[in-house]
Amino acid sequence: MSKKNSAYACLIFICLVWGTTYLFTRVAVASFPAFTFSGIRNVAAGLLLLGVLPFTGNRFTWTRSAILPNVLAGMMIVGLGNGLITWSVRFIPSGLAAMICTLMPVLIVLLSLLTQQGGRVNRMILTGIAFGLLGMGFIFHDNLKDLGNPEYAAGMGVAFAGCLSWSAGTLFSRTRTAHTNSFYNAALQLLSGGILTLVLSLFSGDWSHLSGIKPESIASLVYLIVVGSSAAFAAYQYALNALPVGLVATYAYVNPLIAVILGYAVLSEKITGIMCLAFVLTIAGVYLVNKGYQTKKISVS
Repeated sequence: MSKKNSAYACLIFICLVWGTTYLFTRVAVASFPAFTFSGIRNVAAGLLLLGVLPFTGNRFTWTRSAILPNVLAGMMIVGLGNGLITWSVRFIPSGLAAMICTLMPVLIVLLSLLTQQGGRVNRMILTGIAFGLLGMGFIFHDNLKDLGNPEYAAGMGVAFAGCLSWSAGTLFSRTRTAHTNSFYNAALQLLSGGILTLVLSLFSGDWSHLSGIKPESIASLVYLIVVGSSAAFAAYQYALNALPVGLVATYAYVNPLIAVILGYAVLSEKITGIMCLAFVLTIAGVYLVNKGYQTKKISVS
């Protein structure tokens, strides 16, 4: 299989797997402290990859210039991105968190325009941004009664912050780590991000709640370490280094649909007409922004 075909296979894999992670995370943090859970999950996944990679023929140059960008990217993508979203699903439905994350491709394109000289916004991009903001408006409208709950409102705000950090980290990783092995990149980013969330857990009071962890939380942790983090994040880094970043970001088209369906089927999370409209508007916005970005031929490589 060619490198490009392998990259497309990796993209399909993360589209499917990361759609399930919202459900498993929601199940896990019901009894597992969020930052501690995220830290253990990602440190274990990073160590697992680092242990396996020397036997696969992959090579990595252990220099400061190769390690430091991965550490910084890991802190943004895994530490703050995944860590904050993990924390958020303690207080908001997993499907809602996934819908908020549909803005990720839009944020990636907007950040690339803001940080790249000569990048200009065309009508299609502006229309897509308007659709995306309208979709977010409907999400808030459908949850207005819940925003009076400080924990629910904080969960939504933190999910947005995690989405922004993941988007910025993705761009940084794409531009600063493309010259090094993508699987080692994934391992180092998982490890550094996991360490950051473990540090955050020391200040969040997480450790005082470890005695009440339920078996289903442990099972979710194992799945997320092996499949959701180790395998899927390695696939993400491989796709990121072989395909345009705007294309890779389209995994966010599929993830929310899977997450919403699983949340409804397994956890009885509600699906309303307004939520469906918000989903359609947000996806339309993501499509238009990426289409406009391609029309302008703005490179984020």
